[in-house]
Amino acid sequence: MLQDWQGAYRAAMLETDERELVGKIESATAVLRACLLELGSSMDEEGEAERIADALRTLELIRQVELEIPKKARPGAEETSLSGFHPRVFRGHHTH
Repeated sequence: MLQDWQGAYRAAMLETDERELVGKIESATAVLRACLLELGSSMDEEGEAERIADALRTLELIRQVELEIPKKARPGAEETSLSGFHPRVFRGHHTH
C-alpha cells in the first residue's frame, strides 16, 4: 500500500474540477492515513512517514484555503501543523 499513496496524492493535487477535488482529497487522505498506520513506528521508514505527513498537511491546507472548508466542519478532523507543506498554486492566486 505504501506505493499507492503517491498516486492518490498526485490525483488530488492535479485535479482542477472543484467538484471532483473534494472527493479526491478525501480518498487520498484515507490512503495516506492507512499508509501511516502500516508504517507504524518503523524507524526504517521514518523519511517516508514524514513525506506522507507533509502530504496530509498539504491536503488539509487545500481544504481550508482553496475549498474554504473549515476543520470544524469535518467531524473527526485532527489538528495538523502546516510546517513543511508543499505549496500549490490556488485558483485566483498568483505566485511570482
